[in-house]
Amino acid sequence: MPTLLDASVSYIINDDFISYRSLVEDNFGPAVSFPRGTVVSQCGILLDRVYFLLKGMIKIYTVNASGYIRILGYHKGNTIFSMDGLCGNMPAVVSTECVTPVLAIPLYPKDIETLGKLDSRFMPDLARYYCRILRLMCVDAENQSIPDARERLANFLSLYLEHVKCGEDPVIHMSQEELASAVNCSRVQIARICGEMQKEGIIETGHRKLLVKYPELLNVDRTAL
Repeated sequence: MPTLLDASVSYIINDDFISYRSLVEDNFGPAVSFPRGTVVSQCGILLDRVYFLLKGMIKIYTVNASGYIRILGYHKGNTIFSMDGLCGNMPAVVSTECVTPVLAIPLYPKDIETLGKLDSRFMPDLARYYCRILRLMCVDAENQSIPDARERLANFLSLYLEHVKCGEDPVIHMSQEELASAVNCSRVQIARICGEMQKEGIIETGHRKLLVKYPELLNVDRTAL
């Protein structure tokens, strides 16, 4: 049976701190710009700050000893990324990279404390935000334990689509190589699975994008058909 997904979990983190944007812009900064492809923080390197993302998209990933990349999720505007910077003098365990040009405000530990003093709601919201990310990591770990690559991909696509607003096309702007990285399988496997799903009419593929025509069919138990 397909894994039941938690509808409150999404691979896209977006607008969690939108109510604090003006407070951050008015009291901290200046904002810094990062070109697309910039590795803002890197696994194994000490990090002394987090970033409030004003504009753009960030990819969160890990790299194993063989150099294989595992995508863990994405951050969009009005979120905080490089959360390893909250852990003091400890090396980061994940890397963050700009998928698009990014504008962000660096926040140091003293700035986080100041934010909590400026608005008493911030610290509880930060704790809930951290928990939300932890939940995503737990769901991702569960998904990686599924032996069937097609089911892992279906779960990933379903979770990714949780951030798509009503009325928007359910398009995932990722290459097959990036999809393979996200679900821990080879590009050849992803190409085969996407070919199967396209023949079944569930998806349409294009250059660095995938349109899910029937999201409700992603996690259907095919053995029962």
